[in-house]
Amino acid sequence: IIDSPQKGLAEALFNIGTIFRVSNGGSEFAQIYISASSFLNPDYEISQIALANILEENGLYKEANRHYAQINKDSGSYFIAQLKMIENLNTLQDYKTAEKLLRNLLKEYPENTQLLNNLADIERETNQTEEAIKLYKQALATQKQPDVNSWPIYYALGASYYKNNQLKQAEEALNKALELSNRNPNVLNYLGYMYLMSDKNTDAAVQMILEAYKQYYYEGHIIDSMGWVHFRLGKYNDAITYLEE
Repeated sequence: IIDSPQKGLAEALFNIGTIFRVSNGGSEFAQIYISASSFLNPDYEISQIALANILEENGLYKEANRHYAQINKDSGSYFIAQLKMIENLNTLQDYKTAEKLLRNLLKEYPENTQLLNNLADIERETNQTEEAIKLYKQALATQKQPDVNSWPIYYALGASYYKNNQLKQAEEALNKALELSNRNPNVLNYLGYMYLMSDKNTDAAVQMILEAYKQYYYEGHIIDSMGWVHFRLGKYNDAITYLEE
């Protein structure tokens, strides 16, 4: 509710900033106008979030988080602002602070699939593999029926099992991810590489990696797998070509 000239001016400046934001080369002017709007009315949440978005786009993640942190807990935007803060902290590799925020949110939303998955990702990134597995399984347990949106969790769970040398469980989780994702190239590559390195289902592994390469021929980790395929086939010159690429 605009109940003062200052708040009215804040909204006007915000709207001008929004116009600049969608125009080519207007990012700097957008930041100036939206910053002024935020200064005039610190409680204007849309302005705070928009300014944080602009700062993120420019790689200023700490500055963006200062604005996200100003969103009140009773606001409808609080949850998404917290998630954005966590995402920025992960980008900055400040996993400890990100984990703290996630665990606080989980006290309020203990069955939230996304929060459990995000926390599991941090545990996996920091080599807390067993804790990551536990959290991924919790995230899957919150879903009544796995669907196409569940495959990244199965994929991450499979990768965690593989890292923990639990090959049978890794294979089961990755095959489930493959099924739900409609044979996503990253899943194909990971499962194929796992088979290749463990001397299991070698023929299937080669076909999986070839299938992944046909779709994502520009991805470094998939090119690397192609190198190992040719190495295993004894085609060393071809292997060198892929591995150098």
